[in-house]
Amino acid sequence: MEGISFEAAYLGIAFIVLTALLIGLAVAAWHFKRVSPQLAGAVIGALVGIVLLECVPLLT
Repeated sequence: MEGISFEAAYLGIAFIVLTALLIGLAVAAWHFKRVSPQLAGAVIGALVGIVLLECVPLLT
């Protein structure tokens, strides 16, 4: 029975944790009015795009 390799699972979890951390920091900075909403949205969109580009090939 084959499953996802250890490296793929580790990489996926690492990207999820980093993305959650960076999204949290972006929301906190936006809440304190240090960052414009457009910049916060762009950062979140870029992070989601990077995670998708890295994780989708691991799943296929």
